[in-house]
Amino acid sequence: MITKISKPIILLLFIIISVIFYTSLDNNVAKLRESQSNVDILESSVSDQEQEITQLQSKLESSQNQITQEKVLRDELLLQKEGELIFKLPAIVDVSISPSPSPTPVTPWEEWQEVLFN
Repeated sequence: MITKISKPIILLLFIIISVIFYTSLDNNVAKLRESQSNVDILESSVSDQEQEITQLQSKLESSQNQITQEKVLRDELLLQKEGELIFKLPAIVDVSISPSPSPTPVTPWEEWQEVLFN
């Protein structure tokens, strides 16, 4: 009789262990998917940062150019070389003269209408 009882108990224990193992695997898969999405987000952030670094490095290289440095000294800081005169010219305003529309000739009849009715 003990053998008959022990077999269902062993089967029940096996089922319980299987259910626990399955739920554990399911939880691990969910954590793995969440971790993968976090990794994807971080990789995109890293690529954005790398692009920004590349842009800033190119900006730095161009600013270290001697011509650029002299332009900053002259234009922004208003510095000049010794014995040099600087003339600051006003901004040139582009004035384009458009031909004014010529008045249409008024007929005498229209002149009389304006005088009498207006």
